[in-house]
Amino acid sequence: MASTWSETMSSCIIVANMLPPHFGWGTRAPGLRAEQLATQARPHFDEVRFLLFLERYGLMRTERGFAILTPQRADTTVIHQGDFKTFAERIEPATFVFTQADFTPLARQAATRHAVVYDILAPRWLELGEAGADERTLERYRNQHRAMLQLARRTLVNGPKTERLLVSDLAGVDWVPSHLAPTPLEVPAAERTHLLFGGKAQRWTDVTLSFNAMAAFAQRQPSVGIFMVSERVDERAPHAAAFGTLAMLPNVATLWNLSSRNYHELMARSFGFVDWAPLNEERIYATSTRVLQAIAAGVPVLHQAGTGLDEFFDAFPGERIGGTIQPEDVARFVEKARAGAYREAVAAARDRLAAYRSDTAPFAGLGLAPCA
Repeated sequence: MASTWSETMSSCIIVANMLPPHFGWGTRAPGLRAEQLATQARPHFDEVRFLLFLERYGLMRTERGFAILTPQRADTTVIHQGDFKTFAERIEPATFVFTQADFTPLARQAATRHAVVYDILAPRWLELGEAGADERTLERYRNQHRAMLQLARRTLVNGPKTERLLVSDLAGVDWVPSHLAPTPLEVPAAERTHLLFGGKAQRWTDVTLSFNAMAAFAQRQPSVGIFMVSERVDERAPHAAAFGTLAMLPNVATLWNLSSRNYHELMARSFGFVDWAPLNEERIYATSTRVLQAIAAGVPVLHQAGTGLDEFFDAFPGERIGGTIQPEDVARFVEKARAGAYREAVAAARDRLAAYRSDTAPFAGLGLAPCA
């Protein structure tokens, strides 16, 4: 029987910015983070629930181009964002977890009766800056960030680089490190026959050189099958022509709108993952979701050096390169990955991610021990 709210229960509500994996469809970093935080919170609370706003749910439906069904799970609630105040007023005191500072007004409403946890997944103002936001917009977000630090009973910080960036902001704040560590989905083992190439081509990022390098490699080694996971690129994007050239090659298959399970099955068939994202100011602190998903699935990666992942592992599970990806970089990585050269480093990195996921310190002291 589903749990009910009562004074005798300690409850944690994970406010999910995007769909958690149990919705079934392709999952972005905030959704994966919501799943991870729920896992870490369960040992400390009698009940952990996901709360998603209908507006965000609708955004994903529009982006994907087809219906996404709401899971029939007692731990998942979907409401209109405008109904949050009423929702928060009607339930017993709980702990609300907000990832990023986008929902600061809602956190203020929650804080009148509930504990608030502020989860800093990344310094989002840097991403907004790369996207061309004006200074007024950036300052508004920075003010939201400062407000969240004041509202929160505890703050979670993803990655050592972000910790150092925010050292002055965190002074006097109850904060805990909390590395992003996506949970791998168990799928049947398969022969690893393909190279996986992916990333998110942000509207402010020109990835022409990465696409050109992969196209050159694919033409030189036509026997290597390549899965390119990418949404359709806007024809106005600076990398649109390079994307089109790569997508048309006979040994390249472009895939999108994959379910969470389908994507994990795809990774199970891949011997390596190439991350196409170039380095910029925002990426210095970024912890690429796709890279972490690949590592968690046992896939070595070719990744840009200098990102927020530099300090996640003792030995990087693959190759980190400085500068733009070259066809020779891809060829060297493919040869070593096929030969199993990264096997030990990948196994150690998977163990490290599992340790990050099982660390319940982010929620220690915020709830009660589970009921017997």
